Amino acid sequence: MPAGRLRRDRRRARIRAGAFRGRRFGIFPGRRDGVRPGRPDTIGAERVFIDTRYLKAIGMGEAPKTLDGFVDMCRAFKELDSADLGVDEFYPILSTATLEDYLMTAFGWTGGAVDPVWDEAEQAIVVPCLQEKYGEYIKLMNTLYTEGLLHPDYYTMDETEERALMAERKCGVQADYAPYLSLETGWEDFIAASPLTSQWCSTPVSVKLPVYEDSYILISADTEYPELCMRLLDYIYTPEGSVYAEKGPAEGSPDTLGIVGGFVLTQDQSDVEYKEVLSGEYESTYAYACNKLRISSRINANRNYGELHAREMLGVEDPQPRELNLADPDDHYCYQIYTAQNQYLVDPLPTPYMTGEQSIRYTDLRTVINDYVKAETAKFVVGQRPIEELDQFFEELKGMNSEEYLALCQEIYANYTR
Repeated sequence: MPAGRLRRDRRRARIRAGAFRGRRFGIFPGRRDGVRPGRPDTIGAERVFIDTRYLKAIGMGEAPKTLDGFVDMCRAFKELDSADLGVDEFYPILSTATLEDYLMTAFGWTGGAVDPVWDEAEQAIVVPCLQEKYGEYIKLMNTLYTEGLLHPDYYTMDETEERALMAERKCGVQADYAPYLSLETGWEDFIAASPLTSQWCSTPVSVKLPVYEDSYILISADTEYPELCMRLLDYIYTPEGSVYAEKGPAEGSPDTLGIVGGFVLTQDQSDVEYKEVLSGEYESTYAYACNKLRISSRINANRNYGELHAREMLGVEDPQPRELNLADPDDHYCYQIYTAQNQYLVDPLPTPYMTGEQSIRYTDLRTVINDYVKAETAKFVVGQRPIEELDQFFEELKGMNSEEYLALCQEIYANYTR
């Protein structure tokens, strides 16, 4: 059985915990010293950006702070004349992946609808879809859809189509990982939305990106070499190991093995870059890393160590974290998120340890509940199922052993406190 499984659907990526022969060891989220704005533990996972052109057109100078204010802003966007915005059509909200996570934090939830999460309002471990206020969340999404604040193909449009509309500036709210993913120009007009409060949660909440992430390195409890495996894990989180895990070897190092050119200093010595990117062999550092250094775009490493120590390896004395350059689209979006979210950040739940028996039952229950909740939520939102049947929806969940699933989730996190 796989030790951990990464399951991604169109709207949300979630790490699912499993077990390998009854046990699984991994790296839990943790903090890091020497952070700067835009690094994982200074920005949240929910990414929503607002076009200031649209804000100016409706007479607003900043992002809304409440859920009601957010909906009212979108309604005001809908009343605008598209010709005044230089487009033939527009939609108040377009989303590739992040809108629902963002809206769910306004209810106090720090994770997805079917997973165990920490509820900031109740200060407890809950499963959102099993709470009464999940019905209010469904009503919210139904309002956004039926009033035309969401694209009519919200549940069926793929990312390529959505980003094409975003590239033409045909939305006031862009729920995506970063504006520049769609916009070659104009990304500087977008500000990040702050987390929202509501009648269900009076505390703004943004879920911190985990610095150390589980499910990328997993070790069998039955390995014949546990000490060697743990030594490898320890090495990856050292300054040198972090460099090799993310950036590969430096130029001139025998570790290039004639396979890669290695990384070199930028002209101002504030960062490193890659010879294969400079030569045009690869169009970006991302493409280079995925094709020449690692088989995944995600790695286990302390990225702050790696950023600093890579320059030390090239002779820079006492390197300091690089300053953000707001003329750079990547730094710009990082700073926007940092400004909007930093004071509201909370840690995500750590991946739980489960026995083999717990893991099997957890997976069985979650799979059934997840498939049902996804399908029925979409029906409620688009009007295929009447809102008046919400009570019936919750009763149907009980028939799927949802109470046992909740009890299991709470048992797994029995010793967890915020």
